[in-house]
Amino acid sequence: MATKFSPMPVPEQMSSAWLFFLLTTVFRDIHAFVRPGFVDQVLGGVVNGFVVTDQLLLIGGLVVTLPIALIWLSRVLPKQINRWANGLVALMNLGFVLNTPHTALDERYFAVLHVLALVFIIWTAVRWQTVPQTS
Repeated sequence: MATKFSPMPVPEQMSSAWLFFLLTTVFRDIHAFVRPGFVDQVLGGVVNGFVVTDQLLLIGGLVVTLPIALIWLSRVLPKQINRWANGLVALMNLGFVLNTPHTALDERYFAVLHVLALVFIIWTAVRWQTVPQTS
């Protein structure tokens, strides 16, 4: 079922929003490497005040894997599970975005893009009809 904003079915809208979120995340991360001093922080094992440990890398990998999986799962999960999975993972990522300090202008720009994508996913999951509409 499509929304009034897009003729695209809801699962495809959420899948596309996750793809947008992830591509902007990857570009933001690549973009950070040109910031003066960032590579030195990475090599030193402390990035933006966080000590980079194996546990932190594992948590980061798990946090990123969920949105990656939802690009596909948004298209194949049953509607009710789809709504919950997308809403909860988007809410979790929104918490990370809002609780991460964004000091540089480009970081703020990408944070705004992430918030917009995540709010769209949450809004779409909440508003997705649980009962099919009749004409």
